[in-house]
Amino acid sequence: MLRPLPEYELVEKTLIPVLYGLPPKIVAIDGMNGTGKTTLARFLAHRFNCTLLETDLFISTPAVDYRFEEMGKIIARRITQTKKPIFVEGVAVLRTLSKMAIEPDFHIYWDNINLKIWAPAVLICLASSCLSIGQNFGLL
Repeated sequence: MLRPLPEYELVEKTLIPVLYGLPPKIVAIDGMNGTGKTTLARFLAHRFNCTLLETDLFISTPAVDYRFEEMGKIIARRITQTKKPIFVEGVAVLRTLSKMAIEPDFHIYWDNINLKIWAPAVLICLASSCLSIGQNFGLL
């Protein structure tokens, strides 16, 4: 059986108090291309049995713009009707959410610039407090 990365488990343990009882919260997972944020988001959505919205799946072509209205409806429905958390993942996800006038309850910034070592730096923010997990390579 495959075991998750220790960094994933650390993020999961950090989220347990926030998502205990599965309150209707929006967890934004942000980071650069190719850092593993989708993998992290899928792991967390599976572990917490929550919905995951991958913003990359809502890019319209050829204009290469997001389908904001559609994403906003999905997020609102999950929060108001199912009353469960939703993970929203993507590059510049905070900007994407702000264009829909949505403020996340929790923000995870996943940064893995040193792929040889695989020691991602993680910045987790809840309200005004932030927690940094892993190695910081000077970008945060």
